[in-house]
Amino acid sequence: MDALRKIVLSQAPRLLGLMDRDRHSRTYGCCERYYWHYKLHDFPNCRFQEIGEILALLYKNDFEGNRYCGKEKVRAWALAAAEFWIEWQRPGGSFDEAYPNEHSFCSTAFSTLSAVRTWKLLGAKPPDRLAKTGKWLSKKKNEKRNISNQMAAAALALHELSLLTGEGDHKLAANAKIDRIVSEQHKSGYFLEYDGGDTGYQSVTLSLLMRFLELDPRYDLKEAVIRGFKWIEPRIDETGNWSAAGNSRGARFLFPNGFALKKNPVLERIERGLADNVLLHPGWMDDRYAIGLTLDYLLAWLELSGSGEKK
Repeated sequence: MDALRKIVLSQAPRLLGLMDRDRHSRTYGCCERYYWHYKLHDFPNCRFQEIGEILALLYKNDFEGNRYCGKEKVRAWALAAAEFWIEWQRPGGSFDEAYPNEHSFCSTAFSTLSAVRTWKLLGAKPPDRLAKTGKWLSKKKNEKRNISNQMAAAALALHELSLLTGEGDHKLAANAKIDRIVSEQHKSGYFLEYDGGDTGYQSVTLSLLMRFLELDPRYDLKEAVIRGFKWIEPRIDETGNWSAAGNSRGARFLFPNGFALKKNPVLERIERGLADNVLLHPGWMDDRYAIGLTLDYLLAWLELSGSGEKK
């Protein structure tokens, strides 16, 4: 799966270009170029700050073609991304994505996960105010619909936060969210996305849940994940694509890390699709969605190659 490595490295300059890397700038560390450079947005979308985790992983891991490994500037930029992120924390602990004072569950869950892992990977002390975000995530769920991938991100973020800070309540809250995901899984194996199953988002949820299992090998979650893979495998064709019919959200991306952690045969289909240039990958996507997929490609590569430190 060397294609994963090549795609990640092809996206690294693009992602760096989204960040304000001028340490004298008031927006140093901001990764949303539309805010800090073009000034087209009045506030930054905090999901862009997930670039920090990608930089932290590139800094930590020495593999072919990775010119970012061990470079102190890269470490500083990764930490700057996390530090800019925490400055946009709302008083209650949440973060915004689409509009000011949104208090987005999705943005808070995913961006917290990346910020926590950035501090953890780089051995940096997180700010005390991070505790407010842990409390907010612990109490909240997605209020609109059953969106399992966001709940899985919140659970993993809380578990990682517990490991980083030693706060046991965060781990309890993480497992409560896993309880809900498992209990609401459809009997056919899909995890709920707007009250149905979605192939693309199923791959996101499986990636997150497999990572959770690395931290806490819960038997009920293992069984749920097995059912989840049984649901998704027959839906994916020999090039890693699938029919749009019968998908609740119509997502067209496929996150590979869950399959990598499971050593699942779908990996061969992903490899074929990338080789034939017919599978959607980060290079085809807009900035916002390229970040999350690039991160998952990098985690999958590190898992499959056994060449790095991803925890």
